[in-house]
Amino acid sequence: MKSKTREEPLHKETAEHLLRTLMARGDPNDRGTIYVLAVLMERSKRFVERDVTVDAAGRRIRLYEQRGTGDLFPVIDPELRAEDIATVQKRMLDLLEGGAQALRPRAKVIRQRRPWRTFRVLRRRRK
Repeated sequence: MKSKTREEPLHKETAEHLLRTLMARGDPNDRGTIYVLAVLMERSKRFVERDVTVDAAGRRIRLYEQRGTGDLFPVIDPELRAEDIATVQKRMLDLLEGGAQALRPRAKVIRQRRPWRTFRVLRRRRK
């Protein structure tokens, strides 16, 4: 008998990990993607919007709190226009369909001494 379990189209841990990775990079081109990920996490009840402030440059900064851990995420509102949405959608699809590996440093492949296991993948750790 097949068990019909409902599979989420976007795993919560994947979206959160991707959000943390993009925020750590600090690339201004990722602001739209970061904002959309934060809104997705809010809609899935993982984040709560705590405050909205305006910085000296006039940008709105939304402060999200992660439920459970209490981690705070300051997210700059990119004020997306209709023509920007297609670009952000494409970027989101690329990252969520496995393009997140492009954000990680490349893995080294080294040869082992055991003949039945010829290769092993080592990932570089971030400092």
